[in-house]
Amino acid sequence: MRASILQHLQAMCATRVGSMLVRPEYGLPAISELVYSFPDAAASIARALAATIAKFEPRLGDVRVRHVPTEGASLVVHFEVTAVLRDATDGGRSHPVRFATTIDPSRRIHIE
Repeated sequence: MRASILQHLQAMCATRVGSMLVRPEYGLPAISELVYSFPDAAASIARALAATIAKFEPRLGDVRVRHVPTEGASLVVHFEVTAVLRDATDGGRSHPVRFATTIDPSRRIHIE
């Protein structure tokens, strides 16, 4: 189940808002647009990521995204996504899950 969710999150992060005719609000805003909102860029990206996951990944609840500061002058931005997995195959039990997310210098989002 986690692998399926991860695959969906990766596809979601690779899709730009407005690029799907059927669901134009699906995906994330272009990171290049958000980067220019400094000093609040990290918070803007975290909010956009959390809102998109909450809206389009129904298997996850209580989605939280936080910026993970790095020491030094790193050009890679790190985020941690935590949520509760709603597992219908396990009697409806909930399980905590965490995904590491990075944005590299070329503004690509990686989630694992």
